[in-house]
Amino acid sequence: MNEDKQRKEIEKRAKRICQEIEELNTENGLKYLRNTMDKSLLEALCATPEPANVSRMEISDEMKIRLTDYDIDIHMNRTLCKVFYILFLRHPEGIRLKEIADYRDELVFIYKSVSNRTDLGKMRKSVEAAIDIENRSLLFQYISRANKAFREKLSPRLAEQYVISSDRSNTSVIRIDRKLVTMPDFLCDDGICQR
Repeated sequence: MNEDKQRKEIEKRAKRICQEIEELNTENGLKYLRNTMDKSLLEALCATPEPANVSRMEISDEMKIRLTDYDIDIHMNRTLCKVFYILFLRHPEGIRLKEIADYRDELVFIYKSVSNRTDLGKMRKSVEAAIDIENRSLLFQYISRANKAFREKLSPRLAEQYVISSDRSNTSVIRIDRKLVTMPDFLCDDGICQR
């Protein structure tokens, strides 16, 4: 069994076990579970540390996103999810969503770099639909799906370093220190990421 398939099987089993534990989440159910579980297993479960440090992130020349220190690949099922994610990575200062149209040309540039599509007109049309000021649902959908890719793989606490989130000034930002981010040269601007 290859490593990725084995990891997916373990994740699937862990989710099933968590569901069963949630079903036991009554006073007597959890008490019985603690009493029947081998003490060393219970101690190991409680002692398993979550990674304390934020992992380095690498975006390969093939536009694959990898959290190298966690040995985790992040898969985004839509190209525009990745396009918006990379846009926010390129702007550590954050972006106000109501001003997203100001980044139109940059979005098209990233789209051309990330996509295997060749029709520039269709790419521009897709970007225009996503940044339409009258209907932001597509934009929110792409951001939400990009964030979901991290939340499915990481604990809520760790995911907060990688997701696109908004602050009180309605500026959306990815918190990760850009010194931890490696991207291909053509996606980097001075000071934004490591090469």
